[in-house]
Amino acid sequence: MKNQNLKNIILITITMIVISALMFVAGIFVANTEWFNDTFYIKSRQMQNLEIKSLKPYTKVYNLADSQYNSNQTSTARYEHYHEYYLKVVDRIKNIPADEMDELERAEIINYINGYDKRKEQMEQVLFPRMNQRVQEGGYGTLIGSAYPSAMIEFDRNELITYRFILKNMYFSHYIDDIDAIFEE
Repeated sequence: MKNQNLKNIILITITMIVISALMFVAGIFVANTEWFNDTFYIKSRQMQNLEIKSLKPYTKVYNLADSQYNSNQTSTARYEHYHEYYLKVVDRIKNIPADEMDELERAEIINYINGYDKRKEQMEQVLFPRMNQRVQEGGYGTLIGSAYPSAMIEFDRNELITYRFILKNMYFSHYIDDIDAIFEE
């Protein structure tokens, strides 16, 4: 009788250990899936890096491009899509209700945002100083068709991160109901 009880206890313990190990491995597998991350962590990830979920299909097609032409086309489409998101966020910032932002602060942030074109032009010169030159003169050739839009996505993303930083750190930020909502897709 004692022997049988001991065997049952050992069998139950081993079974529980095996089930726990399987659940642990399954948990790790599920936590590393794209589905899990998109379902449970997309907002925090988006707010951290300002990645947008709707850019994923463009990125998948871009990564599967089989020629420089297709790479250039999909890279341009990715940039245009992200730039639309950039423009939506800028519009939201410019239209923050007057009761949430003083006119002086509004003027300052809008003044900074309006410097976008100048900052973009400077970045283009830093990254691609020979962008307007022909290949024979040291230009970039067809590679610029995918490199430029990819760089400009990152430029727009960094601009938005800067705008979020400014809004969150200006002294009036406690008046804005939800700064992160401004940056949602």
